[in-house]
Amino acid sequence: GRLSTKQVLGIVTFMYMWIFPWVYFPASETWNRFVPEGYLTSCTVDYMSADSRFFITGFWFCVWLCPMIIISVCYYQVFVHVSRHEKNLQKQADKMNVTSLRSGDKQTMRQEIRVAKVGITLTTLFLFSWTPYAVVAFICTFGRKDLVTPFVSMVPALTCKLSASIDPFVYAINHPRYRMELTKRVPWFCIREDEQSETRSSVTEKTQE
Repeated sequence: GRLSTKQVLGIVTFMYMWIFPWVYFPASETWNRFVPEGYLTSCTVDYMSADSRFFITGFWFCVWLCPMIIISVCYYQVFVHVSRHEKNLQKQADKMNVTSLRSGDKQTMRQEIRVAKVGITLTTLFLFSWTPYAVVAFICTFGRKDLVTPFVSMVPALTCKLSASIDPFVYAINHPRYRMELTKRVPWFCIREDEQSETRSSVTEKTQE
C-alpha cells in the first residue's frame, strides 16, 4: 500500500540525519573542510590532504556505496514483484484455459516496461554522476595526486550536478500526460503518446485513490 504521512516524514528525516554530518563537519571544519576545486569555480571536500583518509572512506561508504545499494535493491524488488505478479496471473489463466485474466495487456506491458526503463535510467545516471567523484577522491587520498589536474577534478564536479538536473526530466518524460503534451506542442521531439493511454493512466490513478 501507500506510505502514510508519518512514514514519509520519518524517511525524509532519516535522510537528512544521514547526510547532515557529511555536510556539517566540513562546513564547520570540525572534520575535513570545503576547499575550491578545479578552476576555482566550485567547492568540494578536501580530498587532497594527507589526513583526510578516514573522512573520504566514510564519505564514500555513506554517500556513494550505501545509496547505490539501496537504489539497486529497491528497483530489483520492484522488478521481482512485477515478475511474480505476472507469473501468478499467467498460471491462473492457464488453469482457466484463457489467454489472459486481464484486458488491456498490451497497455499494461507498456507501463511496466516504462517503469523498468525509469529505474534503469536513474540507476545509470546515479553511477555516471557520482562514480567519477568517488574515483578521483580515492586516487588523491590513496594514490597519486599528480594525476588529478584542475581539468580532471572539474569532470566529477560537472557530472555530479548533472544528476540533480536530469532526474526530474527522466520522471516527467515517462509520464503519459507530460508525454501527450509534448506530442501536441513539440511533435518534432520524436515522442508519441496517444490520448487513449493518457485516459487509461487517469482511470488507474483514480482507481488507486
